[in-house]
Amino acid sequence: MRYKIETLAAGLGHPEGPDDLPDGRIVMVETYTSKIIAWSPERRIHDCALCGGGSDVCMMGAHGRIYLTDPGGYFPDDRSTGRLFVLNQDGSGELLQEIPDAHPTGIVAQHNGSIVWVKSYDRCVYRRRPGGISELIQLLPENRLPNGPKIAADSSLWITAFMGGGAPMDGRLWRIPVGVTGMPLFRGKVGRDDFRL
Repeated sequence: MRYKIETLAAGLGHPEGPDDLPDGRIVMVETYTSKIIAWSPERRIHDCALCGGGSDVCMMGAHGRIYLTDPGGYFPDDRSTGRLFVLNQDGSGELLQEIPDAHPTGIVAQHNGSIVWVKSYDRCVYRRRPGGISELIQLLPENRLPNGPKIAADSSLWITAFMGGGAPMDGRLWRIPVGVTGMPLFRGKVGRDDFRL
C-alpha cells in the first residue's frame, strides 16, 4: 500500500531526531543552524532554543526535559570534543558532559532520568545516570556505525546501524538486552508561560 506523503516543512538545515512534545508539537534539532525547532499546525516551524555547535539529535526525556547530542564533528579521522546537553522546562540549557575525541549521536532517555547514547565511530553504547558520568554498557560488532537507539516497552534497547563494511545499503537493526527501561507515556507542560518551547 502506498500512502500520500505530506510535506509539513521545507528548507530546513539538516533536521534530525524528531520527537513529540506533550502538547502535540514535533520537536527536532536543525544541525546547520544549531537550533532546536518545533512544528505545529498553528505555528508551523518555529524556534525553541539556540544551542550552538552542531546538535545532532534530540528526544523528550524525564521531567519534560529535551536531551540532545553534539557530535563535535563529522569526520572519523578528525574528531573533536562531543557533548551531551539538556534543555530544561524553564528554557535554560545545561551541559551534561564533554566527551573528548568522540562522535556522540543517537540518544534515548530512561524513566529514572538516565540517558543511553551511542558513540558511532567507536561502536560503543553508553549510559549516563543522573549526576554521573557515562559508562560503557556495550561494544557493538565491527564494520557498523550505530546511530539511532530506542527503548522498547519490554526494556530491549534497539539500535540501527549503517555503512556496514563501507556499503551504505548494508545497515542493521540490533536488539540488545542491557536492562534499560524506556520512558512511560506522559502528558504535561513543557516550558514556562513566557518560554515558548
